[in-house]
Amino acid sequence: MIEDKYNNYINVGNAFLENYQYNQAIDFFSKALDLNFNNTEALDFRAIAWFRLLELEKAIDDLNAAIAIDPNCHAAYAHLGEIAITKNDFEKSEYYYGKTVEIFPDNIQYLSNLCLAKYRLKKYNECFILCDTIFKYAPSDQWTLDFRGGLFLKLKMYDKAIKDFNRLCDENPNDANTYNSLGYTYIKLKKFDSAKYNFKICLELNSSHAYALDNLGFVYMCQNDLKKAISYINQSLEIDPSNSYGYKNRALVYIKLNQLNEAKEDLYRALELGYNESYDNEVEEILKSIT
Repeated sequence: MIEDKYNNYINVGNAFLENYQYNQAIDFFSKALDLNFNNTEALDFRAIAWFRLLELEKAIDDLNAAIAIDPNCHAAYAHLGEIAITKNDFEKSEYYYGKTVEIFPDNIQYLSNLCLAKYRLKKYNECFILCDTIFKYAPSDQWTLDFRGGLFLKLKMYDKAIKDFNRLCDENPNDANTYNSLGYTYIKLKKFDSAKYNFKICLELNSSHAYALDNLGFVYMCQNDLKKAISYINQSLEIDPSNSYGYKNRALVYIKLNQLNEAKEDLYRALELGYNESYDNEVEEILKSIT
């Protein structure tokens, strides 16, 4: 009878959780815990609801309670890792995700989470090792190919990035994002025709892909077709007005057009949107050059 009640509370709580009714979910998970406080399942579910309400400390308390009951409660460690990411505490996220991998060393999701945590800590060599581990279990894992390709791109290992992105295109030829990544890699190699080719495929698959539109505009700017450049970048910014990279690119076009006031406006807008944090100091350097 008690077990039936417990299961009913859990089922109702999960229904509320799935419908974004987090306070009601917490009520039912708490009722389940009144019947059996030593059940890690209910603690984990309630922690998820607390987390969705951004009650992070309450979520952490429930997850730590679950781990105290079962030191191998991998789901609790995974959620603690997620909370640590939310708090920008990447060292803790690395620790918690590392615990999940200790418990389940062949779990691809846990390996991927740990890879992301190490990436935020700039432990790139360890990321490559984790990617190799994932490929042992799933030789064509698409997330890992995309992640490793992006990492090669970041480290300016462009030929290796292209190889991974091409593999990804072979695995999933309808993924617009991969063609955008491939095109961006060709930009870095100054192979603008190849870049343009891939951006156009991306846009055939997704005509409102803001980053492909922006990148294609950048290519046209590099080829001195400024009319097309400004057109594509404007389309990109209409779709995603928060793209600081787009404002920087449009500013470069304005500079070529000798429209320096418009260029400054876009550069300041790029800084407001966090360009300096997300990319590099290029925007500030461009501003200095035109003031």
